[in-house]
Amino acid sequence: MAIRTFQPGDEDSQVAIYNAVAAKLPGFKPATPDEVRRRQRSKSFDAHWRFFALHENQPVGYIVLNRNGRVSYPWCLPGHESWQCPLLEAVRTAARQANFKRLTVAYRGDWTEHKSFFLQRGFRQAHEMINFVVEVLDLPTAAVHVGLSQRRMNPEDIPALREMGGALFAGMSQDELKQRLFSNPWFPAESLFVLHGRSSETPVACAALICESGYADPRKVDSAMPCFRLGAFGNELQDTKRIRGMFSYLAGANQNPTLIGLDLLGHVARMIPDDLEALAAQIQSDRPERKLFEHYFRRQGSFPVFELELQ
Repeated sequence: MAIRTFQPGDEDSQVAIYNAVAAKLPGFKPATPDEVRRRQRSKSFDAHWRFFALHENQPVGYIVLNRNGRVSYPWCLPGHESWQCPLLEAVRTAARQANFKRLTVAYRGDWTEHKSFFLQRGFRQAHEMINFVVEVLDLPTAAVHVGLSQRRMNPEDIPALREMGGALFAGMSQDELKQRLFSNPWFPAESLFVLHGRSSETPVACAALICESGYADPRKVDSAMPCFRLGAFGNELQDTKRIRGMFSYLAGANQNPTLIGLDLLGHVARMIPDDLEALAAQIQSDRPERKLFEHYFRRQGSFPVFELELQ
């Protein structure tokens, strides 16, 4: 009996284990070997951080650690659940050796067994990720504040953005955040804009609007799935789902986040393409900007995020 790291050909075993164990869970979607191979092409994949538990030299369980610190549940076939804790410990050891500061976990809120497993092993629920949607025709009629002007965000605005986001950007250097925002292959830099006052170019709010055609309609996806969404500030290190009409913003410390959000929506209404029918949002439950979405958007699903600080 042993634990080893990923080897070519393990995709079929991983899929078989996951489908056998997860089939009974709400919102289950069968995995396929092709899907696993696609995810292995992600920058967050590392073969040395995918661990398999063996019984008679056959995989009976696995766990995944991604470069961004996100950890999977230790999936084990019935009768082999005793491997769950050793698999999690293998991940903890690897993360410490790689100087990770924390591990994160995200699963559906109605997967209660998974929640209990991690809470019983030192993880805490840090926040929820909440999804919202609004039909374009139902957007509030917001007058643009005459004292504020809009312009494209530029790399020199990164320090202001980081100050607004605070803990959202923990673990990211200024250069890394710049790279993920201004050299992102999934949206152009023109998707980013700021509001500033008359007397200064310093941003009082920063925003993103993702309108790329071909991305998913937010009204047609399972919003309870633990999918971080492209364009939502704070998701830059995550593997993300691409949603059309994603709107995200951060407000400066001296701004009313709801009022400045309405100003931003006034500009957004002038920016959206004619064929866009809905705006979407995703935000952490502890962010003050949430109030705008609670009031003017329709709340969809949400999912919890758990964290473990590593000593």
